[in-house]
Amino acid sequence: MKEIWQAFRERGVAVLGIATWAHDNPVKRAQEFAKEFKLTFPVLVDEKNEVSAQYKVQGVPTTFVIDKEGVIREVIVGANLKKLKEAIQSLLQ
Repeated sequence: MKEIWQAFRERGVAVLGIATWAHDNPVKRAQEFAKEFKLTFPVLVDEKNEVSAQYKVQGVPTTFVIDKEGVIREVIVGANLKKLKEAIQSLLQ
C-alpha cells in the first residue's frame, strides 16, 4: 500500500489504513505495524471493530477504492496491488 500512496498522492489520492481485529492493545500493535513497514500514511485503529462490521470486512487486507463523492467503486480482498493500481488509474482518468 505504501507504493500506491507514493505513486498517487500528488494526484489527490488519499490512503488510510485501518487496524482491526487486534485483541490485545490494538493501538500499540497498529503503531508497531506502521513503524515496521515504514508506513507514511495515517493508520487508524478500529478498537471496537465497528468499521469492519459496517463495511462487512471478511478478511485482511481488504481495500476499498472510494471516489471523490464517497461512493465505493471497488472492493479488493487480499493483497492485489495490480488490481488496486488499475482501479485508481481508472478513476483518475
